[in-house]
Amino acid sequence: MLERQLQKTTGATDAQVKGVEAFITAAGKQKGITDDDLRPAMAGLVRATKDVSEAQKAATLAMDVAAAKGISLETVTKAMEKAYGGNMKGLQALSPEIKMMIKDGATLDDVMNVLGGTFGGAAATAANTAAGKFKILKNSLDETTESIGAALLPIVEKVLPI
Repeated sequence: MLERQLQKTTGATDAQVKGVEAFITAAGKQKGITDDDLRPAMAGLVRATKDVSEAQKAATLAMDVAAAKGISLETVTKAMEKAYGGNMKGLQALSPEIKMMIKDGATLDDVMNVLGGTFGGAAATAANTAAGKFKILKNSLDETTESIGAALLPIVEKVLPI
């Protein structure tokens, strides 16, 4: 689904799609973000930004905000998607100090810079805690289980009666 969104919205090449997949894999290994959470976030941000690099930058910031605020990545990315569409109200809930900025007519870039300054690096910091390391381990085990299951499924289907 993400691949189709990338190609439809940005005309992404196979290399760009692989780059996004590498970004998602790295986020899982480094920050404990599941691919099931990051794929829809990336799809929405690509739809909103119409740019793969900008979407990855926004997703990185969204992971930081979500980790710092203790809210879901989906909540943050939905607010960002709306902001890219011109509605920055959702961002106000993420960081009260930007409410006045938005009211005074700040640009999206200004707001994103303030969010980055406030929350930048929070996902990496959270990943370095004991809880974060266990989350990374759990994600790795889940991915391994998924890979093994995908490899064994055709064999099991051949053995079992239909």
